[in-house]
Amino acid sequence: MFKKVELGNSSLVGSKDRKVLRARAVKAFSLNDSQADSLMPPKAAFSVAKLAGTRHTLYMADADPCLVVLHDGLIIPTIYALWNAPPVFPELKIHRQVLSYIMRGAHLMIPGVLNWSDSFQAGSLAVVTLVGSTKPVAIGICQNPLDDNGELKTSGRALEVLHHYGDGLCKLSPKPFPCPDLGDEHAASEEGATDKTVHSQNDNNAAIQSDGCDSCSATIEGNSETQIVTGEGVAHSNVAEPQAVAESTIEDITESVENMGMHEHSLDSKNTVGESVRFAVPLVDLTLRICFLQTIHNVTDDKLPMDISALYSQMNADGTKIVSKSAFKSLVKEANMWDDNVCTENAGALISYKNSSFKKIAKMFQAWAKEGLISMKEARGVTTVVQIHRSSEAYVKFTPFNIAKEKEKDAKKVDKIVVRRLLAFSAGQRKDLAALGLHIDNKPMGVDQFKKIVIEHISNEGSVILDHMNKATQYHQIWRGDESAPICKGPAQPVTVSVEPRGNRKHITVVKGLFNYLFNEDEDSILETLRRKFASAVSVNNGVISIQGRVPVKNELVDHFGLSQQHIKLL
Repeated sequence: MFKKVELGNSSLVGSKDRKVLRARAVKAFSLNDSQADSLMPPKAAFSVAKLAGTRHTLYMADADPCLVVLHDGLIIPTIYALWNAPPVFPELKIHRQVLSYIMRGAHLMIPGVLNWSDSFQAGSLAVVTLVGSTKPVAIGICQNPLDDNGELKTSGRALEVLHHYGDGLCKLSPKPFPCPDLGDEHAASEEGATDKTVHSQNDNNAAIQSDGCDSCSATIEGNSETQIVTGEGVAHSNVAEPQAVAESTIEDITESVENMGMHEHSLDSKNTVGESVRFAVPLVDLTLRICFLQTIHNVTDDKLPMDISALYSQMNADGTKIVSKSAFKSLVKEANMWDDNVCTENAGALISYKNSSFKKIAKMFQAWAKEGLISMKEARGVTTVVQIHRSSEAYVKFTPFNIAKEKEKDAKKVDKIVVRRLLAFSAGQRKDLAALGLHIDNKPMGVDQFKKIVIEHISNEGSVILDHMNKATQYHQIWRGDESAPICKGPAQPVTVSVEPRGNRKHITVVKGLFNYLFNEDEDSILETLRRKFASAVSVNNGVISIQGRVPVKNELVDHFGLSQQHIKLL
């Protein structure tokens, strides 16, 4: 479900909305206060964003994904949140080998579950854990454990996997992995082992992105009939055998996950990993600047305004690829800042704003704004980049790196809106037409169809056709893609756009009649799209949309919503 995830603009969650979200989670997951605090840390800064191309909503706790509200209203916690919380959901135990199939897109089948029983309730949420570990690696919806005869099933699907370790949600966090509290009584004495696990996970996460795990997922995605048996290996499956490199990569990763909750009590001191690599602050500042220039060269104006957190996430993705380039190493050496630890494995520390002189992400972008590279806007605690100054000296002088880009999915198709004109005739009019040999039904018919009938049976003179059309009652029907709205009487009224003053030289842009054309789209999603596009407050009252400021909404209605110029009237 979350193979590839892109965040839209995010906004901070207010205290009132946060209480509502907490109450919703408590009710959905049957949590007590302690569990709710672990799942939604009280001191964390919560933000919310739409997942681009979907109707899913993601809530972030600080920089980590926390809760996801799916398009159908179902709310689920992320793997990050589950690692930091006590056990909340029923657990399905599996062997490590089974996880490799889940990570490639397969649902969990009954033969792969070690503790399968009739205690699992159909339709309820459950998590998947590895043998010897309490840390969930996947979450999904349980399937009915009983067959039609009331007997326990021994084959078929056990869990519809919604979110798993290593998918797009896990990659959203700036840090490859959180360092969860493993809750082990020996955690203090085994701090080195925990550090080793984190480093191993960093390496493996990079391996996922470079060794083609996505291609494996594409091969097996949606295959709900994967058969997995318990034991030391994985038996017969109708899934094609993955490449050896991808197989070994995933096995290494699953092993590192398994080790997160399994402590060996016979650790040698030589296996203890010391502190993570630390880079000089000027080197981190230089790297962040290079990543920033690389990223803004790839951001087109139609993607603006963009939240600074989303832009920073893209910087992280680009930076991981940049640090391995010889051209980047040359730039660092020319600045006399070279460090032998500069490599892809240490990219996370090298492009972290926390290791820079800025310390805060907002200050970092403010410095670049003062330099004249970008323009920013802050509204209700959310800072966005509204313009990239492509004529600035630093932008012009910078030559972007030639980095391999992931194949993006086709852009979302915009369904063009078509208004179909219809005509209907009264009983007297139909009687007159019948006398001319033209039999018309009492139901509304398309204008083109009526013209064709008149030309074939009465006359092809325009005045005659127009005369009959003027006698008819007009109707219209709005089509958007393959969907149509109910037939309405009268001609279609255009969407009106006006700018009204609001005192102190302030204005609002008023849009009326838009919802008549966007009949198959959720009202909240329309408002969120406008809010994200113009970085302005947007409200609706009795179908009338008000946007703060004087904004070019006409282009957005045409490009994003599919209206034609003739459907829009500027007042």
